[in-house]
Amino acid sequence: MGPRFFRCKSELPQKVGLVVPPSAELRPALAAALKAMGRPIEPPTEPPHSFTFHYVDSPLPPEHLEDEAIIDSGTYRFGVRDGVLAVFDQPFSQINEFAWAFSTTTQIDVVAALKIGETLQVKFDEPLGTAEHVLRFHFPSGIADSGYGEYGFSAQVDCLAATGFQVISSFEPGSKTTESRLPFFMGFRIFGRRLGADGRPLWREMLGQAVQEGLRQRWAQAILFAAFALESFMDSLLFSRLNLTGMGTDYTDHVLRVGEKKAELAGLNVVLKRNLSKNAVNREYETLNTAVFSPRNKMAHGHRRVSETTEAEALAAIREVVRFVWDWDPTQRHLLLPEVPYHDMSILIDKELTDDAASMA
Repeated sequence: MGPRFFRCKSELPQKVGLVVPPSAELRPALAAALKAMGRPIEPPTEPPHSFTFHYVDSPLPPEHLEDEAIIDSGTYRFGVRDGVLAVFDQPFSQINEFAWAFSTTTQIDVVAALKIGETLQVKFDEPLGTAEHVLRFHFPSGIADSGYGEYGFSAQVDCLAATGFQVISSFEPGSKTTESRLPFFMGFRIFGRRLGADGRPLWREMLGQAVQEGLRQRWAQAILFAAFALESFMDSLLFSRLNLTGMGTDYTDHVLRVGEKKAELAGLNVVLKRNLSKNAVNREYETLNTAVFSPRNKMAHGHRRVSETTEAEALAAIREVVRFVWDWDPTQRHLLLPEVPYHDMSILIDKELTDDAASMA
């Protein structure tokens, strides 16, 4: 009953997933055609109620990570920066797959032909470091008159581990039943982390953890990790520059330990050659403080209950960290791109699998 009834695929093809932002411009020819037809021209995305995804090949060409870079989807033109930030304007429920991909490092696709009422053990071809989450799909086997869609059933993932999982299934009360596997081809996309270090900087790990906390609706924890990510990012940039002075780690550690965030931001403005005015640096600090540091500090110091934190506040904190990293260090922009699996699971259904499923063995 093992591998004959499931297939695994790891290291899935990926694309960079962007959200077409409200600021996107409709291509002129299309805008003219719509105007001639008397149809309204509306922005493609108005969070949280409507959104449009656009996918581009990964890795993104370096020129698309430059300032003012533009993406042309064929319908809309919009800035790459705006498309990345717009991802984090959406509720977590709208960017479920994007967010799980952003907060983990690898995915595995599994297609399984279930016999309802019978536990199926799935073992990965290669173990993960950790398995974090599973998305489920149900699709037809491709065989005519298979009975797809005719049965009420439930299928749940149980005992998710780095090496695999099991699927427990049952028919819904009142549903007709069958012994056949053909109506029950299920897809499972597992999001996890690879074995060993993946080389991403600490700030990026913390930002991914902030997103994952948001996915689990732990809004306060999402803000805490977003603040840790921002502090780690700022400190790492300052440390690398201070270390070049040759004054030693004792001094640089002291500076980073006692320095205020506003002063650190002013220092970064100088060493990164941002050339912002003092007022502009102060405005930048106030933006970060309002969205990230102040909410974190209020919770940490007991001035605000964790339960009072909202999803909107968690999203705002994460978005501001993404924006700040994008604007202040172009060399790390590639780490902010949501790379999502772009793969049709149904191609894992081969003739051998359907033959085995049809045999009911």
